[in-house]
Amino acid sequence: MEITDVNNFYIEEGTLTYEVLDGGWSDAETFESLLRANNFVVQTGANKLAVRVGAESGRAAEETVS
Repeated sequence: MEITDVNNFYIEEGTLTYEVLDGGWSDAETFESLLRANNFVVQTGANKLAVRVGAESGRAAEETVS
């Protein structure tokens, strides 16, 4: 199964949603591309994301996740 199959399922069901995110994308399917993606994360701090926690309860707070 491909991710496109999953996306198409949600489209057919009428429940597909999306958000536009800042940043980059790396398809790490080889050792070399995995190393490039890892180096990108280390160099840019991309693994330190601010996320909203507890939004459902109305007591949302931002936390940094590593």
